[in-house]
Amino acid sequence: MNFNFYELSLPDDDPVYTLKKVMEDLDFSGLLANCSDKGRTGYNPIMMYAVVTYANMRGVRSVDRIVELCERDLAFIWLTHGQKPKRDAFYGFKGKKLTSEILDDLNYQFLLRLQKEGLVTLKELFIDGTKIEANANRYTFVWRGTINYHLAGLLDSIELNFARYNTFLQENGYGPKYDIGNAQMFVIEGMDKVRSVIEKNRKRKLSKHKKLANNTVIEIDNCSPLEILKLQKNLRACLKNHSRNLHAPLCGIFCPNSVAVARYGALIRTKSPTNCDAHLAESLFQTRSSTIATGEGIEFVYGKGKRKPEIQQLYEELEHLGQRLMGYKECFEIMGKDRNSYSKTDLEAAFMRMKEDHMLNGQLKPAYNVQIAVENYFIVHGYVSNDRTDYNTLIPVLEKHQEAFGSVLEEVTADSGYCSEKNLLYLKEKGIESYIKLQDHEKRKTRAYAEDISKYYNMKVEVFEDEQFYICHDGRELRHIRTETKEQDGYTQTFEVYGCADCSGCEHKARCLYKYNAEKDVEKNKVMKINEQWEELREKSHANIQSERGILKRQTRSIQTEGHFGDIKENENFRRFNYRSADKVYKEFMLYAIGRNINKYYRFLNEKLKKFEGKITEKTA
Repeated sequence: MNFNFYELSLPDDDPVYTLKKVMEDLDFSGLLANCSDKGRTGYNPIMMYAVVTYANMRGVRSVDRIVELCERDLAFIWLTHGQKPKRDAFYGFKGKKLTSEILDDLNYQFLLRLQKEGLVTLKELFIDGTKIEANANRYTFVWRGTINYHLAGLLDSIELNFARYNTFLQENGYGPKYDIGNAQMFVIEGMDKVRSVIEKNRKRKLSKHKKLANNTVIEIDNCSPLEILKLQKNLRACLKNHSRNLHAPLCGIFCPNSVAVARYGALIRTKSPTNCDAHLAESLFQTRSSTIATGEGIEFVYGKGKRKPEIQQLYEELEHLGQRLMGYKECFEIMGKDRNSYSKTDLEAAFMRMKEDHMLNGQLKPAYNVQIAVENYFIVHGYVSNDRTDYNTLIPVLEKHQEAFGSVLEEVTADSGYCSEKNLLYLKEKGIESYIKLQDHEKRKTRAYAEDISKYYNMKVEVFEDEQFYICHDGRELRHIRTETKEQDGYTQTFEVYGCADCSGCEHKARCLYKYNAEKDVEKNKVMKINEQWEELREKSHANIQSERGILKRQTRSIQTEGHFGDIKENENFRRFNYRSADKVYKEFMLYAIGRNINKYYRFLNEKLKKFEGKITEKTA
């Protein structure tokens, strides 16, 4: 780009010159390859990138405001060579040409330049996250617990209509006449647990207790509202007639009586033969119902003042139940297994508890969990998730770092929100030093922690004939009983169970046994489960953060990451995204992060910012 097209009357140290300096060394081949050279080429994509980056350096994210600045602001006019791109040009550029991969590549190129200049090493990361509200309406929530509650009622209605269907066939003799079998209610795994929680919540409501969460993950992929494949014995001929339509996008439009079928057939996106077979089975039942009506000379009637025959009432009721069931299925598919809510206006956002609670009633808002990895005030990585917690966000960030820069990472510092066995084990396997604060970091400083005789860490450990055992406060042995495993979120934890053979006569039972009742638990013995791998990883990380280097790192993390979030939310009022969907949200945030990085670079060049060295005497978070 020819940046000398206009002479500027701006100060010599204006940030726009720093942007020019940065862009001169970037490789834009990825961006140019994503732009078509056919037809009208439009505006120069490198110029458009320069404009949106400079706008984010100025804290401007609104496209309409950028369009206005391109007409009035001298620095923007210089960047655009006097051109005046309109809002459609910017929306097209940010939506189609500028992808997430291209943004990451440009940011990593800039960071490699900073590495050469000694401003970053890429060997340590300080990680933290915050929740930023999504561009979704507040009261468009869909809750898993609510769907489970209504699904239980729907299944009851389906069962009643199955019984009504069987009675209808038996009373009129249609079963033998048309070779139709009785309907059998299908089973959905997890519904027993859902019904149990519903009953408990009804009792708790009477006693004015808080309701229990009803977030059991339900699978309804393989069930059909009518299970017609089990109802009819002569389906083979019908299937032959419909086999060519099994994988049609909307099965109902090819079936007889398609007007009635397509009303809820449009809700179904057939993604597998199983799903299509289930819908086909419903369509076949409706076809059979029409066959019965034709054979018996029964006409379906519509309009005011006309009484519907029993077969039509049954037909329409089953159709309505099928619509509802497929609607719930679609909700489960959107939600997935990793979250318990979503917004109807931004399907990838989840409802989270925000610190900005203007009603002071603990309300939830649709939001994204935004993670940043920082070194020396520069945002090395950004990551956007709809996970309400930080446990599952650490590994994706570290994998991005390894993919971009190789195995150069040596140290990671984060708060207690990232402390889990899965994360610490990953760091150990990759040879990365962990400076992650434990959840019980403050509790470990108390006298109660050191004097709790029920915990294994306050017991003596001895080894006899290669067998490890613990000695309690009363001098009794707790020996290994068995090994247990527990799987959670795809990760398996291993627990070693230790127990005392006889605790009778021990005067410390009240302090040692959990929820000990002197009358009921006279014969109860001490048993404890220990995840030895997890405890070893915890102690290593705790020793690191208690060291002199760990204290400095905790200071640096709280200043740099929290400093970014303070700037983002308070000083620049970035509290809500302008775009919807995770990919567009990520691009919006990364453009903003790149703008912040160039601003930091500008401040380093002009000696307005210096690297934080830390002070051991300061109190750390």
